[in-house]
Amino acid sequence: MVNDIKTLDVEVEDFIFNEAKKDKNAKEIYKEIGQLKEDFDKLITNIQEQNKIRTQVRDLETKSEDFRIKYKNGVEI
Repeated sequence: MVNDIKTLDVEVEDFIFNEAKKDKNAKEIYKEIGQLKEDFDKLITNIQEQNKIRTQVRDLETKSEDFRIKYKNGVEI
């Protein structure tokens, strides 16, 4: 399925690119598609970074809780 989507994406982009050579409106559409792809890539990168940060926070919270339990809520420190 992923390969089908990639193939379709390439075909649509090629079609619009070829049309953009002939038509002013198609040229604008081609530019907008490029911008959408760029924005989508940025969005994916941001989501991945957020997920990494969430994982780090969760790991730190777990370590903190383990430390707290181990030292009886800080009494022995």
